[in-house]
Amino acid sequence: MAQTWHWQERFDPADVEDACRQQILKIRKSVPYELWLKKKARSKPWRKPPSLHVNPKTEGKTRKVEHAEPRMSKSSSATYIQRGRSEVENQHAYAVWMERVRQEDQIRRAQCQEELKRLEQQQREKHKVTWRKKLAVCAYSTLVVDD
Repeated sequence: MAQTWHWQERFDPADVEDACRQQILKIRKSVPYELWLKKKARSKPWRKPPSLHVNPKTEGKTRKVEHAEPRMSKSSSATYIQRGRSEVENQHAYAVWMERVRQEDQIRRAQCQEELKRLEQQQREKHKVTWRKKLAVCAYSTLVVDD
């Protein structure tokens, strides 16, 4: 029996002919190229692309200044007269909204930094392990055994 090295042990010898046979069988079972090409060439009916005016996925997440006053119910809407907010009220509402947005951004940034730190730490650990493995292999391969 030929001597195998420790890095060769886990691999089985590849049977090239069998692999080719399997590939040919797979191709024979699949759709012929001409048929595939015909299907591909057949035109699809034209459809109007979705409107980009309102994106339903991001609609709820857009950052709008919320109205501080709650909407009145329908019964009291007859007596309720819509009035515009004064400049001071507008500034206050904007300041409150801006503060909340800044806080959200700060939290998001902190989370991103934590995630990056964690990933860097994982990479360092992985690098240490692979380095130790390589060192062990190198030491083993250069080992001199006296007979």
